[in-house]
Amino acid sequence: IAARLETPVKLLYSYLDPYIAGNLQFSDNISYELGESGAREAMEEAGRRLMHNFLERVHRGIADGLISKVKLESIVVEGVPEDAIIEYAKNEKPPLIVMGTRGSEQKSRELIGSVTGEVLDEGRFTVLTVPDPTEKDTLLRPDNILFLGNLDQNDIIALDTLYRLYPDIHASVTLSYMSRRRGLGETAVKAGLKRLKTYCDNNFSRFSFETAMLPKASEDDFEKLAEKHKCALLVVPNRHRNAFSRLFKPGIANRILFHTDLPMLVIPK
Repeated sequence: IAARLETPVKLLYSYLDPYIAGNLQFSDNISYELGESGAREAMEEAGRRLMHNFLERVHRGIADGLISKVKLESIVVEGVPEDAIIEYAKNEKPPLIVMGTRGSEQKSRELIGSVTGEVLDEGRFTVLTVPDPTEKDTLLRPDNILFLGNLDQNDIIALDTLYRLYPDIHASVTLSYMSRRRGLGETAVKAGLKRLKTYCDNNFSRFSFETAMLPKASEDDFEKLAEKHKCALLVVPNRHRNAFSRLFKPGIANRILFHTDLPMLVIPK
């Protein structure tokens, strides 16, 4: 995708200093164990070595033609991974964050503390989640895409982002509605999807569009819909949520993350 958009890729790796996490004393006199400075330097060096080795693997993949030729940059930082990603993204404003995830069975056992889930719930960045395993060609040229919209102006912005991220493909996009907003009945949803399809037909000529109804706004129903339409990519507009909301009520993108093995493009509202 970066090669297609002619933009560099920055690889970010964060390491967590266990001395900061474990030995901080919440008392009048904050004390540190002897030798922490040297251990911290060793951890930073280990992180840089890991990044160096990974860069070498990527460069070999480029040389062998397995990976598109792009400019690579790297950064190693200290901090909680999700916080490091969010802080970097706020400062540098990358057009896309790409994050690998585990398969749905493994993810379901790790609902608490998911780095990807935390970044999604921040809701300020365009994020592409890539589950293991994912076929590269399927990800780069998805034939069928499922768009789970909100039936508001943000759907158009999200679809425009999708269109620009994939500037050289022709795909079939299924427009659907997955929201828990009350007061929007089936008739209103069908009418909204029809209007959205008309706009898309007139403005996104490389894509073909159809609409589909979800019986309920549930993860199980969306999964059946994705399977029925043989979708290779999910697209979800996402709203920024404050820390309290994220703790007690994760967003739709976060919930979907733990129920699918499909790549998901999450676009801020």
